[in-house]
Amino acid sequence: MGNFRKVTALSIAMLVAFSFNVRAGDYYSPGPADDAPEVTVVEFGTGWYLRGDVGYTDAIDPDFSLGGTPTGLDLGNANTFSIGAGYQVNQFFRIDGTLEQFANLGFSDRRVIGCGTWNHDASALTPEIPITGTCNEAQAIAVGATTVMLNGYFDLGNFAGFTPYVGAGAGAAYVRWEDYTLVGTCAITNPVDCQNSGVTSMYNSTNASNTGWKAAGSVMAGFAYDLTRNLKLDLGYKFTYIGGGSAVDNIPNGAGFSNLNYDSFQIHQVKVGLRYEIW
Repeated sequence: MGNFRKVTALSIAMLVAFSFNVRAGDYYSPGPADDAPEVTVVEFGTGWYLRGDVGYTDAIDPDFSLGGTPTGLDLGNANTFSIGAGYQVNQFFRIDGTLEQFANLGFSDRRVIGCGTWNHDASALTPEIPITGTCNEAQAIAVGATTVMLNGYFDLGNFAGFTPYVGAGAGAAYVRWEDYTLVGTCAITNPVDCQNSGVTSMYNSTNASNTGWKAAGSVMAGFAYDLTRNLKLDLGYKFTYIGGGSAVDNIPNGAGFSNLNYDSFQIHQVKVGLRYEIW
């Protein structure tokens, strides 16, 4: 009987101890695992973007001169196309590089002039032809330019999806002057004028024109509108300056020959384009 009581007491003690351990295990919270795998987050839209723009220009008279005398010639309007890539440095500043094409910037001009003595052909053995009548003169040339620019912009804050900005750029322009054509006719008042009678051609020459690199700069202002998180519509104004030089050499000018020079291109431009943030 005594043994039975001892066994029963020992059994009860073991059950109590087991129950306490089970309840203590219910409240046990394991610590963090040291070997848990790291999760890498890939972030999109970190500032790099591509851009494309089209524009329409109005060029200020580049002060053409022939032999030092102003001609009054003016460049025409043109269309422009540009592509570029850039980086949004922070909320207020970004930079990009652009390649822009200006087309159809040439001029066409007709005027009535007094004739006098003219060189009608630079290659003629006896180019001087006395003309005492009145002459009509027509000249035309086409010019294109490609600019390579590095630009910086200050974004002035986002207001309901609109971001106004100002900017400036510097770079170079490759100016391509096409063939220059100069045609004149004279109304004869003396039988020896133009060595013929009636109305005849005084000169008709096409000269290969100058092409080369010039310094260029620009200032810009406009605003962007958020079409989506990564796509922006950009509308702005741009003023572009391209350095001057000689457009055509050895043009008949009175009894001699002169170069057609220009001071600079000053181009006003309205542009619209898209900027797409790529990653």
